[in-house]
Order: sequence, then C-alpha cells, then structure tokens
Amino acid sequence: SGGYLNRPFTLEERLLTEARVLWFYLSLLLIPRLNQFGLYHDDFPISTTLFEPFTTGIAAAGIVGAVLLAILGWKRWPILTFAIGWYLIGHAMESSVIALEFVHEHRNYLPSIGVVFALSYGSARLLASGSQQRFPQIAAGVAIILCTLMTFLRAGDWSDPVTLAVVEAQRHPNSLRAVYDLGRIQYGLYQMTQREEFYEQSIANLERSVLLEPNATQPLIGLIKMEYDSGHTPKAEWMSEALRRYEHTLFHPSETDDLNRLVQCRSQENCKFPAQDVFQLYFAALRNPSLPTVSKARLMVDLAVFYVNESYELEPAMNLLDDAVTALPTEFNFRKVRAQIYLMAQRYSEVAEEIKFMRSVSVWRDALNSPVEEILAIEQALADATNREDEKKP
Repeated sequence: SGGYLNRPFTLEERLLTEARVLWFYLSLLLIPRLNQFGLYHDDFPISTTLFEPFTTGIAAAGIVGAVLLAILGWKRWPILTFAIGWYLIGHAMESSVIALEFVHEHRNYLPSIGVVFALSYGSARLLASGSQQRFPQIAAGVAIILCTLMTFLRAGDWSDPVTLAVVEAQRHPNSLRAVYDLGRIQYGLYQMTQREEFYEQSIANLERSVLLEPNATQPLIGLIKMEYDSGHTPKAEWMSEALRRYEHTLFHPSETDDLNRLVQCRSQENCKFPAQDVFQLYFAALRNPSLPTVSKARLMVDLAVFYVNESYELEPAMNLLDDAVTALPTEFNFRKVRAQIYLMAQRYSEVAEEIKFMRSVSVWRDALNSPVEEILAIEQALADATNREDEKKP
C-alpha cells in the first residue's frame, strides 16, 4: 500500500481501472487500430467508481463472467479455459494491486499467447469442418498479411525520433508525456537549425503539456531552462507555478532526478539557469508534506553539494548532510559526499569515521560491487591533508 502514497490514484481506483485496461489490451489484439496504439497511455481515464465511467462495471462483470466460464466449461472447452486462464494470470501482477502505471502495451505480449492460441485452434477446427478445404489457408494468409501490415506501419512510426514524437502527440493529444516529448524534440530541431518556427512550436507544446497535468513540474522546468538557454527571459508565472507545484502538489520520486539535473547543469560553465532559482525550487520541494523520506534525503544531499559548488558554504551543507544521513544512515553515496565535505572543512577525524563506516556497510562487502577506488581516493586525500598539517607544525 505504501506505493500509492505518491500516486494520483488509490488502490481501489487502480483495480477498477485495470478491469477496463484488460479489455483495452484485448481490443488491441483483436481489433488493432493505429490510433489506439502508443508509447504512452498516461491519458487513459481513471475509473473512480463502478459507474464512472459507466463501462467500468461492464468490464468488471465481463471479467467475472470470463472466470466463471473458464471454471464451469473446463471439461467441455478446455482450450477456452486455457486461453482465459493464461490471459488473466499473465496480467495478474501488473494489472492488480501493485502501484504501477495503468497501461503499457508490452505487458500484453506474453498474456496474448493464450488468446492467439485459442483463436487459431478454434478457427482451424471450424474451418476444417467446412466444405471449402482451401478456406483455412486463405483465412490464415489474410490474418498474416494484416498483422504484417500493422507491424510495418508501426515500424514506420518508430523510424526516427521526430516522426515518433509527432505521431504520438497526434494520436494522444491529451498525453502529457507525448506532448512534452514533441516539444522537447522540436526544441532540439531549433538548436540544430535555428529555425524560429521550431522554437515557437516547442514553446506552444510545452505550455500545453503544463495544462494537461496539474501536478507535473517537468514541463515547467523544461520551459524555464529552454528560455534561459536560448537567451530569452522566462515568463514569471512559470517559475511561480513551478514553486507552487513543488511545494503543494503530490511529489513523485522522479522529480528528484529533474532537480538533480539542474544541479548538474549549474556545474557546467555554460548553464544559464540562475543559482537562486535552483535554491528556491529545492526549498519549495523540501517543504512539500508528501515528500517521501528517500526523496527528501536525496534532495538534501544534492542541495548540500549545490551550496559547496555555488558559494563554498560548508556549514549549511554539512547540516543538510547530517539530516540526510540520519534519515538513511546506510546509504553509501551520502556517506561519501559527507566525507568529502568534511575534508574541505578540515574535520579529519570525522572523515576517518566516515571511511570506517563505508567499509562496514554490509551491502558493499561484495568485492564485485564495492566502490574500492572511491574509498581509496578519500583515504589518500585524508592522508595528504594530514601530512600537510603535520608539516606546518613547528
């Protein structure tokens, strides 16, 4: 149940929605339509009750009916029982209680084998019993041609990133990810060609993606960064909205990566994203009441590094690292960063304690995984620093 703390849906809503998703997967298999396929399905409507949308109850009843049919008809129609069982069992993990996203087409690959097998077997039996002996071969040929054509068309959609982004956004105009990807790729085209229409299209699509998901922060950060990188001044409301969302909307763990990329960006000399804006975004995120412990600790470590990189402020950096280590005391990377900053602050005895702890963390005892070189580098830096201190003594 903990997986739902940072999801915009509940366990009950997921189960209700997945009843419809299972039939959606089946429709992609039996009645393939290009406009229904997609890399992203984050625009799939959530079922909030059995009657909202109204197809939820019908879908759930259909699944119950299929299970009863499989149980009651296993002697008379064993192939049908196999098909239903294989399909439902194949989806049992990713379409039940685990707090995953609702729809991904690859989840249907293995479960679909049961359905395809039953259809093939049933069609062969039915057609073989008819008077037209060549009809089964014709029907099989038509099915193969249709599947080949559909695969060919989808492969064309995936032929290059630009085509894929355009197609996905056209077929899923309410998908945050599809529209955001299109805007991001259009900006890449602008960078390569300096054609103003690509820049304008990019901004328009990213602004539209902001409106598609009221909790999403990534499109706003993308907009602000793009404007700074291209020499423009971002709209003030973008930053205000980004700060509001980071502080008050449901925080997803992936957002720590988005903020970390800003820290990495500032470590590069050509990054134009203002340091003060980065500080504000981190402070807003750290005030978010829905922030998971792991994400909060990661943000504090990133912010500590940012303090050191931007202004060489060691005291607030060390305070943040102390809080992060208290939250996750066995996290190797936290200890490594704290040891490095202790070195800068000339707190050598504490560096030695960190090294000792890093060597003792059980998860790092495996020689294949142990970051020996990182520990040795810190030990060498500590030895060099203490030697310099000894040389200064009279």
